Amino acid sequence: MESGLMDIYNFPWVIYATDGSKGSTGMGAGFYRHDTKGGGCCRVEGGVGGGSSGRAEFAAACLALEDSLTHDQPIAVLTDSKGLMTVASNWVGEGKDPLLQHSPDGDILARIIKVLHQRVSLGLFTMFIKIRAHKGEFLNEKADRWADEGREDIDNVRWDGPSLQPTFSWTEEGVEHRCSMNKTLRTRVHLKVSELQLPLHKNCTSEFLNREDNSRDLLGKHWQDKIVPDRSKRRLLQSISHQFPCAKLLKLWGLRDSDECRLCKSLHPEVTPWPRPESLGHIQARCLALQKPRIAVHHGIWRELPAAISRNSVESHDDGTKKWYFPSAVSEATHDEWTVRQILVHLGMFPEIKSLRADVTEFHAQQGIVLTDVQITSFYSLRPDGIAFDDKNKHCVLLEFTRPMDSVSSSAEGD
Repeated sequence: MESGLMDIYNFPWVIYATDGSKGSTGMGAGFYRHDTKGGGCCRVEGGVGGGSSGRAEFAAACLALEDSLTHDQPIAVLTDSKGLMTVASNWVGEGKDPLLQHSPDGDILARIIKVLHQRVSLGLFTMFIKIRAHKGEFLNEKADRWADEGREDIDNVRWDGPSLQPTFSWTEEGVEHRCSMNKTLRTRVHLKVSELQLPLHKNCTSEFLNREDNSRDLLGKHWQDKIVPDRSKRRLLQSISHQFPCAKLLKLWGLRDSDECRLCKSLHPEVTPWPRPESLGHIQARCLALQKPRIAVHHGIWRELPAAISRNSVESHDDGTKKWYFPSAVSEATHDEWTVRQILVHLGMFPEIKSLRADVTEFHAQQGIVLTDVQITSFYSLRPDGIAFDDKNKHCVLLEFTRPMDSVSSSAEGD
C-alpha cells in the first residue's frame, strides 16, 4: 500500500515506520517516528535456537510499540513485513488460542503482545499498516537507515537469550549445529532414528531398505509429489513397510478370526482350509479372483515402461548412432510382443535352429530336466514382455516386468 495515497502524513496520530536489516555482520532493527523526526534501533541476535528470517522485523515493531508507551496518543505502525502481519493476526479475534512456543520468534512476540495489552488497557488505539518495501517510500527508507545503524550497534544488543522453544544441537562433520524444532530438523531426526533402528531388525522391510540401487530416490520424489493422491502414498508406504491391511495381518492384529482369502474361498468353497493366507503377495500375484484385473494392470503399466525406457536410452555407438532399438515399445498406449521365433529370425539365427535346439536340450539335460519335443517347440512361441536389440553387435536383451511379490525368496507365502 502506498503511504502517500493514504495521505498518511496528515493522520492525526503518531506515525511509526519500522524495518529490519540483515547482513553479514548480523541483524538490526529500527523505527522512525514521524512527529519527532527521530527514532531508535538495536542489534538483534538470533537467540539460542535461531529464529525466522523476519526476526529483525518483529524486533523493529516491538521497539516502536515500546516507544509508544511514552505518550498517550493513538498510533499507526507502518511495516513492510507480511510475516509480521500474518503472525499478529493469529492473536486477533475470538475463538483463537495460539501458542508462542510454535513461533520461532516467540521471545520477541511475547513482548509485542504484552505491550499491546498495556495499550489496550489504557484505551489507546493501535493500527498496523502494510506498505511496499524498497519502492522509495520516505518513511520506510528512514526506518531502513535506523535498522542498518542498529545492526552495527554492538553496545545495544537485545533478544540474545534463549528462545521459548526447546533447542537441539548435533555435530556433523566436525561442525556443531543448534536450532529449534522445525520441519527440516524433524525429518533429520526421523532419518537418524531409522538408521539406528534398521540394524536391529531382520525382515523383508529391513532387507529392502538395506539393499542398494532400488530407486528409493524415486520413491522419495513420489511421496513428495503433491499431485499424487494421499491414498496412493499411504498404500505404497504400507506395502513397503509390510503393514498392508490384508487378512494375514488383520488376523495377527486380532481384527479377524481367519486369514483365508474370501475371494478365493468364494470361487472354491469346497477347499477347507484354504492352503495359503491372504497376504499382499497373494493379492498381487496369486489370487484367482483377481487374475483379470491383475493382468490388466500389469499390461497398463508395461505399456508405459518400454516407451519411457526407449525415450531415455542414451547409449550410442562410436559413429553416433543409437545403440539400442526397442521394437516392442510402439507407444505409451500400446506395445508389441515378439515371440522367441521372431527374435531369432531378426538376429539371423533361425537358419541354425537345429544346432540351437540341440544346445537348448543339452542345457536342460545338465540341469536334470528332460524336455519333450512339444515343450521344445512351444519354447519358440513364448513372448517376453519386451525386447531391446543392438543390431550392430548382435545383442538382444529380454525385458520382463515383474511385480514385487511374484517371487520372494524370504517367504513361502510371498509377503
